[in-house]
Amino acid sequence: MKATIDLPNHLAEMAEQMADERGITVDLLIAEALESRLNASEDPLYSTYAVYEGPAPSDLAERHDDYLYSEEK
Repeated sequence: MKATIDLPNHLAEMAEQMADERGITVDLLIAEALESRLNASEDPLYSTYAVYEGPAPSDLAERHDDYLYSEEK
């Protein structure tokens, strides 16, 4: 799909700067931002993508309250 949008000057400048810093086009930056925003509106409980990928304690399910609310770090 091809779309034309009018951006306020400050947003256009910010988008150009960020795209330059990341070495991508403004088109790709806008597409990534739109995809991120649309995915963020989904409830993670029903999502098909991982909310967190990384190391986790093997007893996380049993001790989740301890990990979340304990003052020990």
